[in-house]
Amino acid sequence: MDAVMLAEYGIDYEKALGSCMGNEAFLRKILTMYLDDVSFGTAESAFKKRDCAALFLAVHELKGVAGNAGFVGLYAAVLPLVELTRSGKCDWNKATELFENLKKAYERTIAGILRSIPE
Repeated sequence: MDAVMLAEYGIDYEKALGSCMGNEAFLRKILTMYLDDVSFGTAESAFKKRDCAALFLAVHELKGVAGNAGFVGLYAAVLPLVELTRSGKCDWNKATELFENLKKAYERTIAGILRSIPE
């Protein structure tokens, strides 16, 4: 895997590899599995419904996944939204701005994963 290329997509190869006990084949499997992860879709659905409590749960889960997987760009984008929604009361203007940032980071992460996995 190309660590420099992954870094361009906000993925810390060394952190991701460390989470996989140094096993690159396992890392590839985890990255492939992440393509089917529903946490972003759940967050997007909650955001569209303006359900602050559900949005918090979804972005909190996404934060954990991103942190454990070495998706540093995604983690940095999701953290402010977790903090905003933690109280259960959302400033939807701010949430909209933060969600747009999150969506871009998510799409960038997915693009990096797709580039890193052999076809």
